[in-house]
Amino acid sequence: CIEQRRVIVKELYPRQDVQRDPASKMVVPLKGQEDYFRKLKHRFKEEAQILYSFRHEPSVMNVYRLMEDNNTVYYSMEYLSGFDLKTYMEQQGKLGWPQLSGYIRKILYTLHILHGQNLIHRDISPDNVMVQTTDAQMKAKLLDFGAARDIGRRRSGKSESIVKDGYSAPEQYMEDGEIGTWTDVYAMAAVIYSCLTGKRIPAAPERMMKPAPLDMEGIRNKKVRGILEQALCIRAEERIRTMKQFRAALAGAVPGRNRLAKGLLAAAAAF
Repeated sequence: CIEQRRVIVKELYPRQDVQRDPASKMVVPLKGQEDYFRKLKHRFKEEAQILYSFRHEPSVMNVYRLMEDNNTVYYSMEYLSGFDLKTYMEQQGKLGWPQLSGYIRKILYTLHILHGQNLIHRDISPDNVMVQTTDAQMKAKLLDFGAARDIGRRRSGKSESIVKDGYSAPEQYMEDGEIGTWTDVYAMAAVIYSCLTGKRIPAAPERMMKPAPLDMEGIRNKKVRGILEQALCIRAEERIRTMKQFRAALAGAVPGRNRLAKGLLAAAAAF
């Protein structure tokens, strides 16, 4: 029996490093890029395997099948209708905290689970959070696990360089920067800050060169302000260290009379 479902197929095709043979359709690495492409294929398979291991988590996109053909790698995943947070903000403007907390509640929990498996995401940003609104419910899914890797491993080489200005933590820009749970805390805090203010914080290297208080205008909740300031500390040792701590702090900052806040608090207590 063949299951009929609509899927998306993701292909590994790094345009700057490969070309496709017109006759055979084979993906061929450019001269000098052979070893790099082999490493990329290994990382692509790891991404599919990580996503597949999270297939029971409602806030992660389901992966169905990993395939190898044409000298490259593919995987099929669920088709989602909706929009990412970046698109939403471009079209609708910034979000209020009660609405945003409904979207991020399960994302924070998923990151806690990911960290519990000794993995970090490293690529959290508004364009990697898919938002769906169905039956008056707000749902969000975390996308793109291609940069996920073991906690504590230091960056080494081209394939390890993953940064997004305004969201990546300072240690991601450093040759010997130690990456950990605090790295994802910074990125998630940067996403929340961007959604609440409609602005992106300066890139980490700029913040290191020109230290200045973050512009918190537009964030009315003083507790949320303080939590974001701590989660966005330049020095990793001064930052909120784990997603569990970050999630619990945010839960306590939401007024208890809000229905979404109650759900957040209950989920935090279940950690």
